[in-house]
Amino acid sequence: YEVKLLILPSQAPYEKEKQWPSGKVSFQDTEDGTIMTATTRTLFDVKRYVLKRTPFIKVLEPQWLADQIRATLEDGIKLYENN
Repeated sequence: YEVKLLILPSQAPYEKEKQWPSGKVSFQDTEDGTIMTATTRTLFDVKRYVLKRTPFIKVLEPQWLADQIRATLEDGIKLYENN
C-alpha cells in the first residue's frame, strides 16, 4: 500500500526526526503542512499511527483509508455522547 498523510506544521518537525525504515517514507513540505508518503504491506500500524496523532495528521490517500479513520473517530465520539 502507498499512503499519503498530511502532517500539520506544528507536528511536522517531530515526525521528520523519527527513525523511519529506509526507502519506505518520504516527506514533502507544502503550504498546508508536510505530506508524508509511506509504503507498507499492512495498514494496522498506519491506522494506529494516525489515530494516535489525531488531530495533527490527516489521511490524504487512499480515500477508503481516510473513510475508515473517520468512521473509527465517529464511533469514538459516540462513546462520549449522553454522558
